[in-house]
Amino acid sequence: MDPYQELKVGDKYSKKDLSTLLDQPNISLVREGIYNLKNSNSSLFFVDLEKKGKESRFHFDDFFEGDFFIGIPKQPNILKVQK
Repeated sequence: MDPYQELKVGDKYSKKDLSTLLDQPNISLVREGIYNLKNSNSSLFFVDLEKKGKESRFHFDDFFEGDFFIGIPKQPNILKVQK
């Protein structure tokens, strides 16, 4: 299984979709953060891009810039993950 063949960066997938497409039943247990695929050298990075109705401390400026996903939180940290 090659996630690069199954998924498109930036598209939305449910955890159920990902479990099926990637043959990874434990994906449903992941709430947020990084999930390392069991049968691949790939990892998934889970973020919640929907900010409506969330506390302001969860509002980040999240966007794709070229091959990178940028997440700028209210704190002075910057999260940068390559696609």
